[in-house]
Amino acid sequence: MKSSLDILIQPARINFWAFCCYYDYEFFRIKRPFLYQIAEALQNISDKKIHSLAVSLPPRSGKSYIISLFAAWVIGNNPEGSVMRNCCTATLYNKFSYDTRDIVKSGKFKNVFPYIELSNDKTAVTGWNVKTAKQVTYFGNGVGGTIIGFGASLVAITDDLYKDHNDYFSETINDKILFWYDSAHGSRQENDCPIIDMGTRWGECDVIGTNIKKGKYDKIITVPALNDEGATFCDDVKSTQEYLDIKKDIDSFIWNSEYMQDPQPLEGLVFPEIKYYDELNDNEGNIIAYADTADEGTDYYAMPIAKLIAGKVYIIDVIFNQYNLDTNTPLLLSMIDKYNIDNLHIETNKEGGLLVKNLRNQTNCTIRGLFNTANKMSRIFTQSGFIMDNFYFKKNHSNPEYEKFISQTKRVMKTSRSNDDAPDALAGLAFIIRRNFLT
Repeated sequence: MKSSLDILIQPARINFWAFCCYYDYEFFRIKRPFLYQIAEALQNISDKKIHSLAVSLPPRSGKSYIISLFAAWVIGNNPEGSVMRNCCTATLYNKFSYDTRDIVKSGKFKNVFPYIELSNDKTAVTGWNVKTAKQVTYFGNGVGGTIIGFGASLVAITDDLYKDHNDYFSETINDKILFWYDSAHGSRQENDCPIIDMGTRWGECDVIGTNIKKGKYDKIITVPALNDEGATFCDDVKSTQEYLDIKKDIDSFIWNSEYMQDPQPLEGLVFPEIKYYDELNDNEGNIIAYADTADEGTDYYAMPIAKLIAGKVYIIDVIFNQYNLDTNTPLLLSMIDKYNIDNLHIETNKEGGLLVKNLRNQTNCTIRGLFNTANKMSRIFTQSGFIMDNFYFKKNHSNPEYEKFISQTKRVMKTSRSNDDAPDALAGLAFIIRRNFLT
């Protein structure tokens, strides 16, 4: 019995949107109709009406799915050519390659392109062929990987060269990505090969931002999470309220970049205001602490101690000084006893791992290590909205280190590269609370 969608088989060979709807009608036509504008631009790439395209969408929008379908579709129409698609990691590249290869193997694809068959001897996800290919049909790699010996003739695609905002915040990593894009990715493009760059906009110096400044794109598509009326661009991705909740909990830089695709320059205070409390009921709440240790140099040993009551976080005391572990460990143990700390998490990047082992033999407090790989400022940005909404600090605390802790928190700028140990410890505490106590 024929499906009602079979009417799309003939147009799907020459019309990419028809191909998308035939392949997955519910996703493209019912759930994600906003993807039509992306499909139209990709059609223009195929028809050589434009030569270069940049696309930026909020997370989970379906951009990688539609580009996998496009890669398969252009191969179906040009089985002698080759597609290059590069990503942030080799693992992600392999996944996308596997997805695209599965599309080519699918029954629906064969209905549209019955003469396309995968080669029997070149089917690995690292690079695969159809039988009529003159060279490898589909190839690529992760940033930093080698793509020697192949050339892209149909289209050269980048699909999220940044894992997240940490890659952009690191000048070293961003420079590496830009260099790899220009050298390895750029050198694999054959004459007149069109280019498609898809990815989150992190800043004016990311790959897409750099190319925009060079005037490299014929067309740029950006889709913000919330439209001009403040409503979600697509309820199937996230509701308006879900986006508003996300916006409330993260720094405006992350919101504007990752969700609105409108990166703004880093400027201003991370915490333009903080909240205070007077007194608390001693019999309420869990006592949770987070320690970022320092044993040398100018870094601070920073440990905020919090009382968690009904989702609100009250910073009842801190350790915040530049003393070494030998001096601070007895102080930490005294704080555990004084406040009856229930849970203590210690960053294990430096000396924390050894400290965790030693402390477990000296106290009954639950102590866990946490290894951080993210850039400091990105950790702070990610938790800043939650901290401003839910963290409270005590007025006129008797501990002089407490006021120093607040002072550094209030002074930290979005462009800071130092003097950020206090807000970083707060970000660690916020992460632990949200992950372990508010889910």
